[in-house]
Amino acid sequence: MKIKQEVHYDRYAMVIADIGPSFEKVFFEIRQMTGKSVKEVAELLKQPRPMVEIATKRELMLRAMPLTKVGAKIVFELAP
Repeated sequence: MKIKQEVHYDRYAMVIADIGPSFEKVFFEIRQMTGKSVKEVAELLKQPRPMVEIATKRELMLRAMPLTKVGAKIVFELAP
């Protein structure tokens, strides 16, 4: 009996490549999106390439719209 390991390539990570000119607006949008506390969002944004969420690419594209409107550059990478 062979056991296959399933690989889920449909899970992507939303990574903020560049926060842009308005840190406060990006901070607010991430806080609204994730429901995290002020301290957790601040620690997340201090990272060099903060990973916000993991979901399907379609879901992430919809959730990334408010961030791109406030000037953040978003990159989608395969989830680790």
